[in-house]
Amino acid sequence: MNYQMQETAMKRIALGLASLLWAGSVQADVNVRETKDSIVVANAKLQLTIHQQEDGVDLVLSARNGDALTPLCRSFRPDPAKRASGNKLFDTTVTPHRFQSTEMAKRFELVSKDKQQAVVRLTGQDKKIKFAQEFTIEADSPAVHVRLIGKLSTDKLDYLMSSWEFVAGKPDFVHSPTAKQQHQQKHNLMILSI
Repeated sequence: MNYQMQETAMKRIALGLASLLWAGSVQADVNVRETKDSIVVANAKLQLTIHQQEDGVDLVLSARNGDALTPLCRSFRPDPAKRASGNKLFDTTVTPHRFQSTEMAKRFELVSKDKQQAVVRLTGQDKKIKFAQEFTIEADSPAVHVRLIGKLSTDKLDYLMSSWEFVAGKPDFVHSPTAKQQHQQKHNLMILSI
């Protein structure tokens, strides 16, 4: 093999190795699709779908396996017709100091998006409370970070809750520090890992 052919072959091998190394280090992007009444945020491992309804919002968190989606959990709002016979914990009509974020949400927006993460915010309010709930999805992460913040105009609160119903069994990990009464923290944090 002459010198020029060797040099060309070495360049091709070096370029091939460099492209393999580069391709291995690239993270998947976070993708966002928006319509008038919905938003979908996805990475390679999960997808969050938010859909506006007349009586609040529906949220669905799904695991991704290529193009296949498996719903893991969805927002839970009790059927108003079944409140008399249902679990009173979730009934926001029991006292005027109970608030469900998915019942009150009237607006959602994409707050930020880059290649590493996307943040979607739900907002809503009534005479007694104003709230924001943020969902952060990072590229290549099997988790969604949920943050719920409320500002009260009164000094009474039974709860401000974001209720979820697990569809596909239980998650590997759920962290919700203020779901326990012994914790006197100001933030409601739920991290789901799939």
